[in-house]
Amino acid sequence: MTASEWNNLMNISQKQGVTAFALTALNDFVTKPEQALLMKWISLSLFIEKNYRRQEKAAEMLSKAFAKHGIRTLVLKGLAISQCYPIPYHRYCGDSDIFLVKDDKSACEEGNRIVESLGIVVDRDYYKNSSFTFNGLHVENHKFCTQIRGNKKAKSLERILEDMLFYEETGRISETELEIPSAMFNALFLTEHAKNHFLSEGISLRHVCDWMMFRQKNADSLDWNAFEETAKRFGLLGFAQSMNHLADFIIRGDEGILNKKDRMLLNDIFSDHISTSSQAFSLAGRWVLIKEALKAGWKYRMFSDVSMLKWLWQSGVGYFFDKKPKL
Repeated sequence: MTASEWNNLMNISQKQGVTAFALTALNDFVTKPEQALLMKWISLSLFIEKNYRRQEKAAEMLSKAFAKHGIRTLVLKGLAISQCYPIPYHRYCGDSDIFLVKDDKSACEEGNRIVESLGIVVDRDYYKNSSFTFNGLHVENHKFCTQIRGNKKAKSLERILEDMLFYEETGRISETELEIPSAMFNALFLTEHAKNHFLSEGISLRHVCDWMMFRQKNADSLDWNAFEETAKRFGLLGFAQSMNHLADFIIRGDEGILNKKDRMLLNDIFSDHISTSSQAFSLAGRWVLIKEALKAGWKYRMFSDVSMLKWLWQSGVGYFFDKKPKL
């Protein structure tokens, strides 16, 4: 590889959120980038490691504050999924998503009040989760795992996911109060979350790597037939199958694994996207979401169990008539 190709590879890995994870793969390369670029890559990876450890420490402190009130802190994505990686701190984490449980019920609002008692401002503007910053860590405290507004099927899936959080056995991140949800919860939640991101704005290689590493760690422990049955019931199976194919492609490097749908998903991953994650809070923001959806009609035809028009209808109904949804 030329110096330009190595530099392009590093830039792509950074854009795709896999900088440090990609660096570990260089050990398998006979050739290496030139020293200056390698040192820059290492420096970026060390920053990711430092940021991870800072976030982990802040999350641990926050979970201890909740534990004093009998509240369990379950980690969604991020730090929880990083435990599937050979080196957890090489998985870049942007913020921390949590779901609080007390006495087998959601403790979202009690958690908000505890945070406010510490002098921290809590933003409750979004129906799905509140948000705040604790010791430099941006936290999303989830009332719901998924976007359920105006969607009966999504509410049905939400009930299943919450029951898993309330009653199923969890793991731990090291010796902390931070809990890792069950493998079945993570399989369904990761798939639903990535699919929703893909339909609304697009996903990155980090989503594929998360799925690849999760799948590898739980290859023998998860009931994959049960997962596929539930995924099919909620319109997630087609997307999950393509994610499986992309994961296999990364592992084997065999393009023959990929079908037309997989290739279109892969091409979209490497396309430029407009971030719409903060657009759901206003009417103007909803219009941005609608315009992006109109551009991505093919995604709904190939990967969704509802048409783009039905999604737009559900979105409108949810925004105007289901502002504060209940299960």
